[in-house]
Amino acid sequence: MTVIKQYELKNGTKKWMFKTYLGVNPKTGRDVNTTRRGFDTKKEAQLTVTRLKASFDDGTYFKDEPTTRDIKTFKDVFDLWKENYELTVKESTYCKAISQYEVHTIPIFGSKRMDEITIADIQHFANNNVKKFVKYRDFVTDVSRIFEYAINLGLIKDNPATHITIPKRKESLDEPKRQNYYTKDELKQFLELTKEQQTQKAYTFMKLFSASGCRQGELLGLEWQHVDFENNSISIVQTLAMGKERRYTLNNQKQSIQSVLLALILKLWPY
Repeated sequence: MTVIKQYELKNGTKKWMFKTYLGVNPKTGRDVNTTRRGFDTKKEAQLTVTRLKASFDDGTYFKDEPTTRDIKTFKDVFDLWKENYELTVKESTYCKAISQYEVHTIPIFGSKRMDEITIADIQHFANNNVKKFVKYRDFVTDVSRIFEYAINLGLIKDNPATHITIPKRKESLDEPKRQNYYTKDELKQFLELTKEQQTQKAYTFMKLFSASGCRQGELLGLEWQHVDFENNSISIVQTLAMGKERRYTLNNQKQSIQSVLLALILKLWPY
């Protein structure tokens, strides 16, 4: 399967790229997929796909493709992986994932060779993060994902992240458990103070936010066309999210949610 599409650079220039399946690597028995960018025309991209498929069939392809000699470090593999990942998810999802890698994973493993990262290295990484972060398991999954990708590229044979023992977060019996929500009285006080001290827009947002169960991005993505005054309802059809270079984007929901009744909120919500 081949996907050819146009994309835009930061300076506004439009280029073409492709992602294609070439076949099965005879040495590793794994599927070979490749992505190329930077073509000026669609025809140029199509010709490159044809050339790559021909070279794969006659066995010359692997002479030109990156090998373990060219791709050595965790960061090398990560850079290849993120190119493909960007084509499979929403921009906001991509940005969030890449940011997490750049903050928590790349500083630890980025400069290390893939074949030199040990089970003990990743175990130490997991043990360290369990003391600091609630989502420490996600960081281990991030590391594992890059190793799996390296295996698919035929660069390594094993994923050391699958051999560690995931630590469990311990909570002290003397430490009070944090309640991550307002009580009824706290919420009432919060909304009263918001009404007194903030703008009407802020108060309206917080009242709808606390009563509807919607996420922040879903309410921030609301437009007047999504408010039905006749039927007293709003439609949650898109979300406001942060994309590349901290640019805000509107993303469509997988399905429309039209169950938030304004009349119900205004009449029955006690605050």
